[in-house]
Amino acid sequence: MDWLGVIYFMDIKIEHIKDFEKNKDGSYKYYYEFDLYEFSDGLIKFIARSYRDTFEKVSFLKKVVGGKSQNIEKGDFDLKLFKDAAQYLLNEGKKSLFYFDLKEGYVELGEGIF
Repeated sequence: MDWLGVIYFMDIKIEHIKDFEKNKDGSYKYYYEFDLYEFSDGLIKFIARSYRDTFEKVSFLKKVVGGKSQNIEKGDFDLKLFKDAAQYLLNEGKKSLFYFDLKEGYVELGEGIF
């Protein structure tokens, strides 16, 4: 009997981004500082963002499949990659997880989702 195994991995990339512009008086016109997370299994990517001033919050922004951005759909919550990404963020100290929905804006993921 032959056994066909499937190897699963999750690649995680984290990019720290800081952007600002100052007024002539030295005050900040705007200042953004956040971490951008990319979770990938080689086929699908989920992109999430967490601002430094609200460290305990993180938002899943989009899904990328075949190099094309897509909206995150509720069916994506059942994917192993999404669940593993969410668990990784919770283990990193995030307490509130959201996803971006085009119609509803940022929607909090409930406790029972995982």
